[in-house]
Amino acid sequence: MKNLLYTIHNLFLASTETVSTTLRHALLIFLKYPEVKDKLHEEIDRVIGQDRMVNMEDKFNMPYTQAVIHEVQRFCDIAPFNVPHMGTDVYTLFCTVHRDSTQFSTPYTFNPNHFLDENGQFKKSDAFVAFSIVCACRFVPDFQYM
Repeated sequence: MKNLLYTIHNLFLASTETVSTTLRHALLIFLKYPEVKDKLHEEIDRVIGQDRMVNMEDKFNMPYTQAVIHEVQRFCDIAPFNVPHMGTDVYTLFCTVHRDSTQFSTPYTFNPNHFLDENGQFKKSDAFVAFSIVCACRFVPDFQYM
């Protein structure tokens, strides 16, 4: 029971920290790139408006918003490395993946277009790994973390 409580505590702590860090970095980016903020605000007003609450279905109609969120997490390295797996000394530094010029056209520049296709629709990138590359426990039943 004690282990379960620790796990739940860590889950909530980790999720609130990453969300608040993403928002904090986004606000700083909006100060430097006001055109991104303006375009984001326009999309939110167009899709959601001012008369209703946001719902999960809205994200499918907001490709620029999704692209901005992904680019904030890529550009700012919200979680800079992966949790090491038990018995290994290998740490994945996500900055090396997120700054790969073969995957991102302008890796050292904040550019939401990294996550938009030629039609302005959101596209996932295999090179984007904001928090983890893979959860091995889904594939290996006896897998253990440190």
